[in-house]
Amino acid sequence: MSRKSHRRRSQQGMTLLQVLVTIAIIGIIARIGAVGYSQSTKRIASQAQAEQFRTMIRDAATMATSRSLPLTLTVASGVATLKNGTTVMRTLTVDKITTGLGTSQSINFDTTGRVSFSSAASSLSMKVNSKDKTLLVSGIGQTRWQ
Repeated sequence: MSRKSHRRRSQQGMTLLQVLVTIAIIGIIARIGAVGYSQSTKRIASQAQAEQFRTMIRDAATMATSRSLPLTLTVASGVATLKNGTTVMRTLTVDKITTGLGTSQSINFDTTGRVSFSSAASSLSMKVNSKDKTLLVSGIGQTRWQ
């Protein structure tokens, strides 16, 4: 009789304590995965905005040349704006990065596509994913990370 009762007890399944411990472990692992995924998503979004901003500079030089228009690129309130005078040519949200352009600074493109900064600089000190990066901008709008 003792064998039958022992067999029945071993076939009853998991105890409540075992189930709770298993659920707790699964919860902890899921939480760690969610935090890692969230950080990875933010990092990728920041890198994408930095590359889009870089592309905007190159495209502005090309647009200034092809349309013979003087253009100005400014950044304010997390939005990069490319203008010809008061006409907005293109905008880009840059709220996940620091572009290195203050509200009183700009990048100017003349009708031949030549680039000049409103300050004496030829590069932007940017912050992407909390890391400092330097974007070099040549006189003809070519860009390179340093």
